[in-house]
Amino acid sequence: MMSSRKKQRSRKETLDKISESTIFDKFDSSDDSFEESRDELDFQQLLGSHLSHWDASISPDVPSVDSLEQLIGEHKQVITRHLWRDLLLLWVIGGFMVSGLLLLLQSNIILFAIIQATALMAAAIFLGVTLRPRKQEGRRKWTH
Repeated sequence: MMSSRKKQRSRKETLDKISESTIFDKFDSSDDSFEESRDELDFQQLLGSHLSHWDASISPDVPSVDSLEQLIGEHKQVITRHLWRDLLLLWVIGGFMVSGLLLLLQSNIILFAIIQATALMAAAIFLGVTLRPRKQEGRRKWTH
């Protein structure tokens, strides 16, 4: 009995030494990668065979071409409905704005001119700010 336990213990120690010497020779003991590799080896020893068997038993369902075409068609319909809704909203807002400006033109031409000049200046400032060349653009590039 004692000799078989000693043999098992010596085999285990020998295997541990072999695995450590072959895998961990290239790592320094103070290095973080040494600990990560040791953890990875422990994980593989404990769960490696079970995980590979479980992974082999799982087969993902491959969708059929018809179901993919149906999914794409439904998505296109949803997108089309949203685009038409947004276009209708744009036309309604535009109609209210034009109607309001025409009423303002009829009632007070000076206020209409002030609003038009303000809108023109705001548009020019917006374009000037967004289109001006940036000095720090070179810093954002990945390559020089």
